[in-house]
Amino acid sequence: MINFFKHISLRTQIFLSMIILVFMACLLILFATYYQYQNESIDYNIFRLNRKESQLRKQINYLVEKNNLLNQNDSLWKNYNDEFNAVIKIHNVNYSIFNMSGKALFTSFLPLKIIANKYRLDKELISEGYNVKRLINYTVKHNKNLDTSFLKSLKRDMPNLVYVYSENSAKSFLKLIKKYELVDYWMNTNLMCIGEKTSTVLNVIKWKKIFLFNPGEEEFLLYKI
Repeated sequence: MINFFKHISLRTQIFLSMIILVFMACLLILFATYYQYQNESIDYNIFRLNRKESQLRKQINYLVEKNNLLNQNDSLWKNYNDEFNAVIKIHNVNYSIFNMSGKALFTSFLPLKIIANKYRLDKELISEGYNVKRLINYTVKHNKNLDTSFLKSLKRDMPNLVYVYSENSAKSFLKLIKKYELVDYWMNTNLMCIGEKTSTVLNVIKWKKIFLFNPGEEEFLLYKI
């Protein structure tokens, strides 16, 4: 290769060097332009998202004030579902509304209904003409007592997080907490609940944070703590 360049004239070497420099400059410009475009695209999408959220908040607040829903019974919200559904068509976005306890007041499409524990497969099948019969295939026996040594160890080193997978488990857990006077021990513990009904049972306890999750998302939530 060195011998090859020795046989090339100085003029040709300068020309080739200029071509290589121009090519490298084009690559740098291309990379810088792409990077700038990506940043501007992200900023623009965030701006649009914030604007959409602001418009949605204003529309929801208007409907709440118009229908005097603030501090009213949660059951009244379903009477105005048509008005909240109209907002979906206006802004072309799906949304849900929850109260401060995490209970769903309005849900707009299936995934949000499942998360809010408001979706019933049996009702869906009945509406399609199927004959559905609900069967109970298991029973629950609650643990009513805790070992003394376990209690001492628990009070000495409280867990960073607790996973609760059902409403029944939450009720059983709450009874044990009250029975052994553990109500004030959970302020530095994160509560992970599989649904809104489960978290509602344990809302009476002061937790560091409460997270709702779907099956399979347990490991993902660990990165949020």
